[in-house]
Amino acid sequence: FDRESSYGFIGIPAAGLVYQVNDHMKWKVNYGKGFRAPSLSERYIHMKYSSRMQIDGNPDLNAETSHNLDTGLEWQTGKTGWKLSWFDQKVKNLIDYEEIGRNSGRYIYVNRSRAGIKGIEGEITHTLSPHWNIKGTYTYLDGRDVSENDRLSNRSRHTVSLGLSYEEENPYGYTGMLWSTFKKDFYFEDKNYTWNEINVSLQKHWGKEYTLTLGLYNLLGRRVNALYVDGRAWFTGLEIHW
Repeated sequence: FDRESSYGFIGIPAAGLVYQVNDHMKWKVNYGKGFRAPSLSERYIHMKYSSRMQIDGNPDLNAETSHNLDTGLEWQTGKTGWKLSWFDQKVKNLIDYEEIGRNSGRYIYVNRSRAGIKGIEGEITHTLSPHWNIKGTYTYLDGRDVSENDRLSNRSRHTVSLGLSYEEENPYGYTGMLWSTFKKDFYFEDKNYTWNEINVSLQKHWGKEYTLTLGLYNLLGRRVNALYVDGRAWFTGLEIHW
């Protein structure tokens, strides 16, 4: 059960099953309902992300509800592991955004009456040393606006990611990651786009209480004007846990 100030108590049942096939392999299946209230940003944000793009919140948004099913295999031997899974989501009132007018650069959050999101995910991980790990993932995604009989925008049909991560056992140490993401058939404004980004992030930890993150998206400065990708973007954040 969740409680949300605008919706009261919400029941979100879910069930899962894990079967140990052998010493190295597991089979998993999960089914459940989902609920997500619109965030403060989705309701009230008013922000320019670049000189050409502005996005506004919508206080009249409805909450998302969904039915979710996924199943997959996991395999682990030595320093290498892999996962392969299939998922299917049926969503009512999917929270998305769309452009106001044509070529205006102004977007607003909206609800999609009915949406279907299904696909396949694959992942492989390998431990290089006690501190270094490498991970590769692939996702095939078929997202459709069922009510409009069209593909959902702002989503990639094929996504491939390869990352190298570093982690110290010292709770006051550092963690970091360098990763590349390749997106093919990213659907936006009735067109498909393909591009690759390289990103880097570094975290400094002060015990379990504080984590400072610094990073850089799009390290090589790739530009995709139609998607408002204007080159490199710095980011920083501080997490505080009590």
